[in-house]
Amino acid sequence: MSNTLIKVGAGIVGISSVTTGSYFIRGYYNTDRIIHRINNSGMTLLNYSDPEAEWAKRWKDYVENSNNIWKLTDFDQTKGNKDQVPKSFKDKCYYSTGTAIEGNRGLLSQIERYCTKSFKITDLLGQEKGITLLKREDDPKLWKAAWDKYFENKKKNNKDPLDIKHFTNNNLPDNYKENCIKNANSEIRTKRDEKYSIVKSWCTKV
Repeated sequence: MSNTLIKVGAGIVGISSVTTGSYFIRGYYNTDRIIHRINNSGMTLLNYSDPEAEWAKRWKDYVENSNNIWKLTDFDQTKGNKDQVPKSFKDKCYYSTGTAIEGNRGLLSQIERYCTKSFKITDLLGQEKGITLLKREDDPKLWKAAWDKYFENKKKNNKDPLDIKHFTNNNLPDNYKENCIKNANSEIRTKRDEKYSIVKSWCTKV
């Protein structure tokens, strides 16, 4: 009788432990967290194995603009070297990603700014099949074809996303090519950035 009770009791404890564990697991994944929001936005979080140069971009921004909002304890000792990123900064990025969004939207914005990778538009476009970015040395006819499409869109929608400005005919402006190249070499955090769609739409082979 006592052995039976012990077995039943142990079974109840075991079931209770599994149920409790399942509850916490479900609770974690059902809670909107910083890592979920960033992944869904198309951005890519920095990780410890990423090149130091990539981390240094974010560290430099943090040093110059954050007023040490994360209260890093070694900030005064490390802020002088913007090329050497302290472990405290990387740790803050890493360990903050599991934080729930609710009540921490300010932290979400900070992680998006200081802890995500940037990519050159040229590199991102190079990953897309069937898309060829125009190069400075390409045949002028290829540039003219892209410009003709841009010009027709300007007439139809009165939009000038490449900021070409004063043009009244479909002659290829000098700054069209330059603005394409400038934008293509800029860095963005996600393909959802408007600049990416601008370059893809107006600076690629027709």
